[in-house]
Amino acid sequence: MEPQKYGDWNDRLPATVGSLFFHTANWARVLEETYRYKPLYFIEESGTRPTGLMPVMEVNSPLTGRRGVSLPFSDYCPLIERDAPWAGQGLDQVLAYGRKARWNYFEWRGRRNGGSAHRPSASYYRHVLPLDQEDKLFSHLHDANRRNIKKALREKIQVAFYRSPEAMAAFYRLNAMTRREHGLPPQPYLFFKKIQEHVVAKGMGFVALAYHQDRAIAGAVYFHFRKEALYKYGASDAAFQQLRANNLLMWEAIQWFSQQGFQSLCFGRTDLHHEGLRRFKLGWGALETTLDYYRYNFKQEAFVEARSKVSGIHTLVFGKLPEPLLRIVGTVLYKHMG
Repeated sequence: MEPQKYGDWNDRLPATVGSLFFHTANWARVLEETYRYKPLYFIEESGTRPTGLMPVMEVNSPLTGRRGVSLPFSDYCPLIERDAPWAGQGLDQVLAYGRKARWNYFEWRGRRNGGSAHRPSASYYRHVLPLDQEDKLFSHLHDANRRNIKKALREKIQVAFYRSPEAMAAFYRLNAMTRREHGLPPQPYLFFKKIQEHVVAKGMGFVALAYHQDRAIAGAVYFHFRKEALYKYGASDAAFQQLRANNLLMWEAIQWFSQQGFQSLCFGRTDLHHEGLRRFKLGWGALETTLDYYRYNFKQEAFVEARSKVSGIHTLVFGKLPEPLLRIVGTVLYKHMG
């Protein structure tokens, strides 16, 4: 089924089992309209609400093959299971479809209710900051974060939140710079345009920008659904790194979400070997758990491990390309990567 065909899809998602932003129709629209992935949402219903749900997008690429992913470009998308142990039945439905559709593999990202009996294809850290005690948030920060926030304030960094296309364009400029420094092409501009259209403009997220002397030097994109907020993308101008604008930007967002009654802020996934990013997220007082991905290979008829896609010689090559060319590379390649 396709969630976009249900005007009340988000309301139908059961809150009691922790349906997340990535389960929403808004995110499905972003993925489908940017990359032309085919939505295949496997569902079991009782009345007007799903008792079981596994969102899947079919990626059909001449470069990387045909497969199902739950969900592309999503940090985690656990299946929804309520009232009955639907997980095994739901997975069987997906695998049966995949065999018929000649998928190379099926991958799902995160699982609820005690994990999985299958070995994970990859594992990551996930960090979540509780927001229910606003008066204690600053005291829970690591010393370095408190110092950096105070430094940014002394440097007169200004932070503002926006829902405008102009703010998203400003973030995209910073994002392209940051991705190049990491040796990676930026996501297509159309991707952020669709996020603006289907998420930010619908009141389910915002763009945060930090300014120094009227120049945007750091930015972030946040999503939110029900009581959970999500830090999805961050970027900055490395020439102004010493001003610690990123730290103040994050702190302002944390305070805003707490004041608005959100229960938690998720910082997304972190590679196990990325110790610097892990320390950054732990520095906000976030709680750390392990996030597992699972991949079923149809040729081997088995769950298998997956190789990392974000390291290797290509990062050295991409890091040397001029930014305009790198943007073209991202526009061409990303639809094959999901």
